[in-house]
Formats: sequence, structure tokens, C-alpha cells
Amino acid sequence: MSSGSRANLSGKTAEHILACILKHHGFVVKPQYIAGRSIYDCELKIDLFVEGIPAFPKGLAVESKWQDVKGSVDEKLPYLVTNIKSIYPFPAVIVIHGGGTRPGAIRWLKSQVDQDKLIAVLSLEEFVSWVTRKLTLAA
Repeated sequence: MSSGSRANLSGKTAEHILACILKHHGFVVKPQYIAGRSIYDCELKIDLFVEGIPAFPKGLAVESKWQDVKGSVDEKLPYLVTNIKSIYPFPAVIVIHGGGTRPGAIRWLKSQVDQDKLIAVLSLEEFVSWVTRKLTLAA
């Protein structure tokens, strides 16, 4: 299996884990949801679109970014943030996991949180707690 195929499989596995967590808490999850046209004027797919969260009546985007070895995921983060802030019609959370993302990229990404469009940048562990404490208990 090529390194690109392994990375794709790891990313899909990570998305599946996040979807399972959300479904376990009773939310409706739509993978690869089309949210419109990107800043490059191509189809814009969201990793997971979540419905049924009282705090987010328009829905919530969950973007899963997995990187367990050196790679290009962190170089794609500015594109993701620009789309979230200028295109997404609902707020978003980014989950960074795998341990391979550069610390500077994570610091930059967290500095982009605006509590309006990009509401959080979380690790997998933080995401589990956030779903349980912020989304489920608040419902």
C-alpha cells in the first residue's frame, strides 16, 4: 500500500471514529456533506455535518485532520480556515489528531478560533470531552 493510500485510510478511519462518537450521543451525522463552492470555485465537502444539536440549529461542521507522520496536512490548514470563515453557512470545529502535525501549525490554527465560524480546535481526547460536556449535557 502506498503512503498516500495509507494516509487516506487513516483519515477515513479517524472520520469514522468521530462520527461514531457523535452518533453515540444521538446526533445525526452526514459524512462528506456538500456545503457549496470553495474559495477555488470547486465543490466543497465537509468531513462531517452534524444535525440535532440545540446550540447549533443550522448544524455544525466537524473537520477531521489526521496526520501521524510528517506530511502536508498542516500546509492545507490555511485553505480550510479560509473556507470555514468565508464559505461555510454554519460554525465548524476542527479535530487535529495523529500526533504528526507541527506544533507551530496547531498554535496558528488555534489562534484562528473566532467563536463564530471556527468555534474550536480540539484533539481527539478534547473532542470526546467537548461532545459530552458541551453538546450533550447542554441539550
